[in-house]
Amino acid sequence: MVMLLSRPMTTESTSPEYHYYNQTLSWSDARSFCRVKHGDLATVTSMEEAQLLAQTAAGRGDAWIGLRFIGTARWLWSDGSGAPSSSYWDESEPNFSDGPNPCIETNEGGWNDLPCSWGRALVCQGGESKPFLRDLRLKKFHLQIVNRLL
Repeated sequence: MVMLLSRPMTTESTSPEYHYYNQTLSWSDARSFCRVKHGDLATVTSMEEAQLLAQTAAGRGDAWIGLRFIGTARWLWSDGSGAPSSSYWDESEPNFSDGPNPCIETNEGGWNDLPCSWGRALVCQGGESKPFLRDLRLKKFHLQIVNRLL
Protein backbone atom coordinates (compact mmCIF):
# COMPACT_ATOMS: atom_id res chain seq x y z
CA MET A 1 0.00 0.00 0.00
CA VAL A 2 1.33 3.44 -0.96
CA MET A 3 0.41 6.48 1.06
CA LEU A 4 0.81 9.90 -0.39
CA LEU A 5 1.25 12.71 2.06
CA SER A 6 0.65 16.23 0.97
CA ARG A 7 0.57 19.65 2.51
CA PRO A 8 -2.15 22.10 1.67
CA MET A 9 -0.96 24.61 -0.89
CA THR A 10 -0.88 28.18 0.28
CA THR A 11 -0.23 31.32 -1.64
CA GLU A 12 1.49 34.03 0.29
CA SER A 13 1.40 37.59 -0.87
CA THR A 14 4.68 39.14 0.15
CA SER A 15 4.73 42.89 -0.07
CA PRO A 16 8.08 44.57 -0.57
CA GLU A 17 9.72 46.51 2.24
CA TYR A 18 10.05 50.18 1.27
CA HIS A 19 12.38 52.52 3.17
CA TYR A 20 12.26 56.32 2.78
CA TYR A 21 15.49 58.32 3.22
CA ASN A 22 15.44 62.09 3.47
CA GLN A 23 18.84 62.53 1.84
CA THR A 24 19.30 64.63 -1.28
CA LEU A 25 21.01 62.53 -3.94
CA SER A 26 21.01 62.22 -7.72
CA TRP A 27 19.16 59.19 -9.09
CA SER A 28 22.36 57.21 -9.73
CA ASP A 29 23.74 57.99 -6.26
CA ALA A 30 20.36 57.07 -4.75
CA ARG A 31 20.48 53.74 -6.61
CA SER A 32 24.02 53.07 -5.31
CA PHE A 33 22.95 53.95 -1.77
CA CYS A 34 19.92 51.63 -1.92
CA ARG A 35 21.97 48.78 -3.36
CA VAL A 36 24.31 49.08 -0.39
CA LYS A 37 21.62 49.43 2.29
CA HIS A 38 18.75 47.28 1.05
CA GLY A 39 18.91 45.87 -2.46
CA ASP A 40 17.76 48.60 -4.88
CA LEU A 41 15.54 51.62 -5.42
CA ALA A 42 11.81 50.93 -5.10
CA THR A 43 10.16 48.89 -7.86
CA VAL A 44 6.38 48.67 -8.29
CA THR A 45 4.71 45.69 -9.98
CA SER A 46 1.10 46.01 -8.77
CA MET A 47 -1.48 48.48 -7.55
CA GLU A 48 -1.00 47.09 -4.02
CA GLU A 49 2.71 47.93 -4.20
CA ALA A 50 1.94 51.40 -5.63
CA GLN A 51 -0.32 52.07 -2.65
CA LEU A 52 2.32 50.80 -0.21
CA LEU A 53 4.92 53.05 -1.86
CA ALA A 54 2.55 56.04 -1.63
CA GLN A 55 1.98 55.31 2.08
CA THR A 56 5.73 55.03 2.71
CA ALA A 57 6.44 58.44 1.15
CA ALA A 58 3.22 60.21 2.25
CA GLY A 59 3.87 63.61 3.78
CA ARG A 60 7.64 63.20 3.53
CA GLY A 61 8.36 64.83 0.17
CA ASP A 62 9.26 63.83 -3.36
CA ALA A 63 11.63 60.87 -3.67
CA TRP A 64 13.40 58.86 -6.35
CA ILE A 65 12.13 55.40 -7.20
CA GLY A 66 13.87 52.87 -9.43
CA LEU A 67 12.29 53.82 -12.75
CA ARG A 68 14.07 55.60 -15.61
CA PHE A 69 13.74 56.09 -19.34
CA ILE A 70 16.34 54.38 -21.51
CA GLY A 71 16.97 55.06 -25.17
CA THR A 72 14.17 56.19 -27.43
CA ALA A 73 11.11 54.42 -26.07
CA ARG A 74 11.81 52.17 -23.12
CA TRP A 75 11.10 52.45 -19.42
CA LEU A 76 13.25 50.25 -17.20
CA TRP A 77 13.37 49.56 -13.48
CA SER A 78 16.78 49.70 -11.81
CA ASP A 79 16.48 45.97 -11.03
CA GLY A 80 16.25 45.29 -14.78
CA SER A 81 12.53 44.50 -14.93
CA GLY A 82 10.16 45.95 -17.52
CA ALA A 83 7.73 48.79 -17.97
CA PRO A 84 5.35 50.24 -15.35
CA SER A 85 1.59 50.52 -15.49
CA SER A 86 0.32 53.83 -16.83
CA SER A 87 -2.07 54.18 -13.88
CA TYR A 88 0.63 55.38 -11.45
CA TRP A 89 1.59 58.59 -13.28
CA ASP A 90 0.71 62.05 -12.05
CA GLU A 91 -1.67 63.96 -14.31
CA SER A 92 0.02 64.98 -17.61
CA GLU A 93 3.04 62.77 -16.90
CA PRO A 94 5.42 61.68 -18.17
CA ASN A 95 5.96 64.85 -20.17
CA PHE A 96 9.73 64.85 -20.85
CA SER A 97 9.66 68.64 -20.33
CA ASP A 98 13.10 68.68 -18.69
CA GLY A 99 14.93 66.74 -21.38
CA PRO A 100 15.45 63.19 -22.62
CA ASN A 101 16.07 60.06 -20.55
CA PRO A 102 14.47 61.16 -17.28
CA CYS A 103 14.30 59.36 -13.97
CA ILE A 104 11.14 59.09 -11.88
CA GLU A 105 10.16 60.49 -8.51
CA THR A 106 7.10 59.63 -6.48
CA ASN A 107 5.13 62.55 -5.09
CA GLU A 108 1.71 63.21 -3.56
CA GLY A 109 0.02 63.08 -6.99
CA GLY A 110 1.73 60.02 -8.43
CA TRP A 111 4.91 59.75 -10.49
CA ASN A 112 6.78 62.55 -12.24
CA ASP A 113 9.72 62.53 -14.67
CA LEU A 114 12.77 64.68 -13.86
CA PRO A 115 16.42 64.94 -14.89
CA CYS A 116 18.38 62.17 -13.17
CA SER A 117 21.00 64.64 -11.95
CA TRP A 118 18.55 66.53 -9.74
CA GLY A 119 18.71 65.92 -6.01
CA ARG A 120 15.82 64.14 -4.33
CA ALA A 121 15.11 62.01 -1.30
CA LEU A 122 14.83 58.29 -2.08
CA VAL A 123 12.81 55.16 -1.45
CA CYS A 124 14.72 51.88 -1.24
CA GLN A 125 13.30 48.38 -1.43
CA GLY A 126 14.41 45.27 0.44
CA GLY A 127 15.41 44.20 3.91
CA GLU A 128 18.44 45.44 5.81
CA SER A 129 21.70 44.06 4.50
CA LYS A 130 24.02 42.23 6.88
CA PRO A 131 26.01 44.74 8.97
CA PHE A 132 29.45 43.52 7.84
CA LEU A 133 28.58 43.61 4.13
CA ARG A 134 26.67 46.87 4.53
CA ASP A 135 29.69 48.53 6.17
CA LEU A 136 31.98 47.43 3.32
CA ARG A 137 29.50 48.62 0.69
CA LEU A 138 28.95 51.96 2.46
CA LYS A 139 32.69 52.59 2.53
CA LYS A 140 32.87 51.90 -1.20
CA PHE A 141 29.84 54.15 -1.81
CA HIS A 142 31.36 57.01 0.23
CA LEU A 143 34.65 56.70 -1.68
CA GLN A 144 32.74 56.96 -4.98
CA ILE A 145 30.99 60.13 -3.79
CA VAL A 146 34.24 61.69 -2.53
CA ASN A 147 36.00 60.89 -5.82
CA ARG A 148 33.20 62.60 -7.78
CA LEU A 149 33.59 65.73 -5.65
CA LEU A 150 37.37 65.91 -6.15
